[in-house]
Amino acid sequence: MLKLFYSTFIFFLLPFSWTQANAQDAEITERVPDEYIVVYKPEASVSSKTLSVAALNHNLSLKTSWSNINSYHFKARKSVDFDALKEEMSKNPNILTIEPNYKVKALSLFNRVSTDADLGANSAWQAIADNQEFSRGFSSYRPIVAVIDSGLDVNHDVFTQTERLWVNEGEIPNNGIDDDLNGFIDDVNGWNFVDDSPNVFDDDEFGHGSHVSGIVASSSGPLNYTLSALPPVRVMSLKFLNGVGEGTTADAISAIYYAIENGAKVLNNSWGGSIYSTALHQAVSFSYERDTVFVAAAGNEGVNTDNTPLYPSSLDVPNVISVGASSDTSRAIFSNFGAETVDIFAPGAGIYSTLPGNTYGNLSGTSMSAPFISALAALMFVEAPQFSGYQIREDILATAQSFTQLNGYSATGGRVDFGAAIDQLQTHSTDVNFKPSYVPEFTSRSIASVGNSSNNDSLIACGRVRKSSGGSQSGTSSAIFLLLFPMLLILLFRRLSY
Repeated sequence: MLKLFYSTFIFFLLPFSWTQANAQDAEITERVPDEYIVVYKPEASVSSKTLSVAALNHNLSLKTSWSNINSYHFKARKSVDFDALKEEMSKNPNILTIEPNYKVKALSLFNRVSTDADLGANSAWQAIADNQEFSRGFSSYRPIVAVIDSGLDVNHDVFTQTERLWVNEGEIPNNGIDDDLNGFIDDVNGWNFVDDSPNVFDDDEFGHGSHVSGIVASSSGPLNYTLSALPPVRVMSLKFLNGVGEGTTADAISAIYYAIENGAKVLNNSWGGSIYSTALHQAVSFSYERDTVFVAAAGNEGVNTDNTPLYPSSLDVPNVISVGASSDTSRAIFSNFGAETVDIFAPGAGIYSTLPGNTYGNLSGTSMSAPFISALAALMFVEAPQFSGYQIREDILATAQSFTQLNGYSATGGRVDFGAAIDQLQTHSTDVNFKPSYVPEFTSRSIASVGNSSNNDSLIACGRVRKSSGGSQSGTSSAIFLLLFPMLLILLFRRLSY
């Protein structure tokens, strides 16, 4: 009987142990091997000597410095045990945290049925045109949207014939010199953080970055501007996703940092991962300090991100707009949702836009929804360049068009309305420079922890065509098992006693 009891005990315990082991293995596969991000406390003074000593003591080499956010990217000179490295470096009272360089992915899906939603864009364009003069020679403010993605076909007609592509006027093309002294050589249209080069060509298998950029371009004004006029918005291409739509936290932070330092007012982020990063949180907080709007896709798992967060869209930084995908007037079935962590919806099913090779096509996903919001935010900066990014965000959310089918799925329960947002902007009477103070509250958890009910799901980055991992269901099953286990033992003992 005793042998039967132990066999039964082990049988019931195996699924729970398997869940924990696989969750830990999944997280390890979502790291860049032997690369780490060290975040120092905001008040810590970090000198080159400090970094050299840290690198020497722990056999690391410094790859990237983000001094404004006190974060630094290191690579181990030889393979090391991360837990041991973290324990050792944590003894330094000036270090806030050390974390792996996590992988993230683009957030689009295969083609789906297209939808037709009236966002009031035409009326918004006309309202701005009535108030602005976009003629050659006229010094009009043309905000920059940084598309942090897989790159862009810079030779596509939509960009070459409409002057929608950002051009770094301080840089002389192809002369091998950093003319503007910003630390990047020949960065005429942006930068490629994957290959560390000025070539931002979109090699993604689905043309993800080009598609997103085309939505920004076409949503920020009609594509048929005449030669006597300039479009109001420019697209800066920052490539950090590779040909299969994968990137790293370190490259994402570098792209965010570049965008801010080179004048972007809106940052579009159609990518995400489910593991929290303190360093990424710091970078997004820095974008808030610099009065930008940070637009992020909410993800395509069809889950409630209030319970299963995706980053950066789930960060609580006040300039973040988390965007879900709508299909006409309802939530697209694949779109994530959350009354607290998703702000607004925008069309994301079957969106027609630019693709590499001077072509066009349809893609679906919250990746396609985010650039609608980015385009609107940029248009609002055209109309009111003195506004803070926070105020632009508040006006976009305050004017969302409500639909019963979206109620409860986001903070606004509505879909973006270009016309209403521009109308409100033009009649604004509040303090346009107001923004609340924000001090990040960093999430603290063990790197190897799987005790959190959402950790199994969060340990696998959300991809463009990835099926639901079912991680949260596994976590729920384990929790239910733990509750029922005592009753199972009682029943077993009763049966054995007969």
